[in-house]
Amino acid sequence: MTVPQSAKWQVFVLEYARSKEQPWVDLISGMYNDGVVDLPFSFVLARNGERNVLIDTGFMQDDHSFSQKFGIPTWISPVRMLAALDIAPDQISDIVVTHAHFDHMGSIAEFPRAHIHIQKSELLSW
Repeated sequence: MTVPQSAKWQVFVLEYARSKEQPWVDLISGMYNDGVVDLPFSFVLARNGERNVLIDTGFMQDDHSFSQKFGIPTWISPVRMLAALDIAPDQISDIVVTHAHFDHMGSIAEFPRAHIHIQKSELLSW
């Protein structure tokens, strides 16, 4: 069976930051003595023709407050990462927000033409 070109998507997982030595208990309640983990921060780009869909957006920072708080020694702007793929902010057609944490929707304002999709219950809970 031949898949039509319009059904083919390119999917990229883009890691824009990584925290160092994040205690497990910060992620999973009750894991007080289970050590630490290096935790990746990422978002997903799905491309199909003119559609450029982000699943989450990462976060922006004017200062290093988020990086310091979460032990992130290296951060790359999600906008800069997309530019490396020749995608400008106004070319993002849709954003799917998985949940309303800063690291999942903190750069949402950088994409002025995107249609935003978020569960109503998630939005109302914040």
